[in-house]
Formats: sequence, structure tokens, C-alpha cells
Amino acid sequence: MLSPPFDYRVDVNFSTVYDQTKAALSPITAAPSPDLTAFKNRGGKIIQYAGWNDSVVPPDGSVNYYHALTLFEKLHSLPNPSIDQLVNALMPQAVAQTAAALGDRVRQYHRLFMLPSVAHCGGSTGPSSIGGGMPEPPAAFRDADHHVVSAVIKWVEQGVAPERIIATRFSGGALTLSRPVCPYPAQAVYNGSGDVTVASNFTCVQQVESASSINSGDILEIKNSLVQRALELPNR
Repeated sequence: MLSPPFDYRVDVNFSTVYDQTKAALSPITAAPSPDLTAFKNRGGKIIQYAGWNDSVVPPDGSVNYYHALTLFEKLHSLPNPSIDQLVNALMPQAVAQTAAALGDRVRQYHRLFMLPSVAHCGGSTGPSSIGGGMPEPPAAFRDADHHVVSAVIKWVEQGVAPERIIATRFSGGALTLSRPVCPYPAQAVYNGSGDVTVASNFTCVQQVESASSINSGDILEIKNSLVQRALELPNR
């Protein structure tokens, strides 16, 4: 029986509360399923972004969801028991290989942009003015090259996917930093000369994902997403 006053030492069963909370909240707040089939069939496009310095929402979770999407592309046509068997035995090497093989297919409808030195909702010192929940840039920068909402509109309406987004930072209305952010796993690489605060001095370079960068916690998150592939939120 619950109090009041609520006393966690009496009212919380720590052996069961996690599972109960997850079951109650997942259909409302969580979006772990990598099955975006219906969304894709309607022509939907997703721009997902996260700050590498986010201390509230761990940034690796965004990368792991991308990996779950690539694995679902590989596994979705198999019978559910076969999928579960392969997911249960998932290893970093398989994650990295699948991302390399099927990343381009995922990027046809989902693109992940990781923002350097950006914390939760735009904090820290990095270029975070990209809109869509991050700080809004000035009106002159709210175009598909600098603004995620404008970029996804252009992608849906004109079929032009964002190959990069110029993330910016302003102080007192003045532009102080610009940097291209690239569809994961591509990264912005300094050209070797010029001002490091200017986006034109960086180029998006495709990276090869390594199994060594995928740890046991990543595997757990990827598995969790794939196991919940049948979970549909009320608005899906």
C-alpha cells in the first residue's frame, strides 16, 4: 500500500519497479523500435541529431539506434524466432559489418548528425544553433543548409537529402563559430589550413566503423531496440 506520505523504503519494490515503470512508460515516451516500415512507405524522412557532450541523454544511444536500424534492414525479412536468435548472439563485429553494408540504405530515410562539443539542448561550447529543439539561428540562417527543420522539409518535398548541415554559434547576434556536421558515420575533418572556426575549412569524410568502438553497453542498447521492434507508439 502506498503512503502518503510516500516512503520509498516501504512503497518501492526494487525487484520489480524497473520492469513495471518500463512497461507503463514505453508506449508513451519511448521510441526504441527500429521498425520504421510504415513510416518509410509513406515517404517519411528523419533527421536525428545529438550533442556529443550531452550529459542528460547519452549520445551513444543515438548512434546505437542508428546501428539498430541497419541491423533491422538486414534481419526484418526473417522469422521472428530467427531474428531473436541472431539478436541474442549479437557481437560488435556483426554490428560494424552491417553498418558498413547497409548504412547507405538507412540513410535513404534516416540521417544522424552528431554535434561536436554540444551538450543537452544546445549547451557547452560547440556549434549548436541548428533549430528543431536546439537553439534557433537568426532568420537569415534558417535555410536547408543551416537548419534541421528546413533541411527535412527540403528532403521530403524536393527529394534532396542533407549531405551536411552547417551548425553555427552566435554571441550577441554575431556569428562566432560554424562547422559542418555530417551524416553519421561521416565526420567533419579539418582541411589543414584556415580559421578553425569557419565551416568552409572542413570537409565531410566518410569513416569506417570499427568493432573495437562498440562496447558491451552499446550491444545491450542495440539488442534492446531490436527486441522491442514490435512496439508501436500511439501515433505510429
